[in-house]
Amino acid sequence: MAKSGSTSLTYLKQIPVKQIKLDLENPRYYEALVASGDSKWTEKKLEDHILAEDDIADIFGSIKLKGVIDPVWIYEIKSGSYVMVEGSRRLVSLRKLSTERPPKGVSYTEILAHVYPKTTDQKIMNVQKVILQT
Repeated sequence: MAKSGSTSLTYLKQIPVKQIKLDLENPRYYEALVASGDSKWTEKKLEDHILAEDDIADIFGSIKLKGVIDPVWIYEIKSGSYVMVEGSRRLVSLRKLSTERPPKGVSYTEILAHVYPKTTDQKIMNVQKVILQT
């Protein structure tokens, strides 16, 4: 978040879950990629890896009951298309829940996000990824 008196790099917006892709270069999952023997993630393989993580059950259970409480961080790559910067486990949980009926006041199809506009300088995005993904 920006300091008081400065301009924020992001804006808050409700985004359809279907418009957000996982960051296939997220450094948090690099060791698992190497261990898998693959040279790069696919959306499906990374999602499967995240769903197999030990702590996903707690996150999934909380989201199922209350929805996503803290906004995720995404980068707009083109109009209506985004890449996850921080919040991959929340995104994957919502995807898995998308066919279920949520409790009243909860959405499994949209998520509140801090959006970095597509005009954000790539150097700034690289720094933000390091800060948010490690």
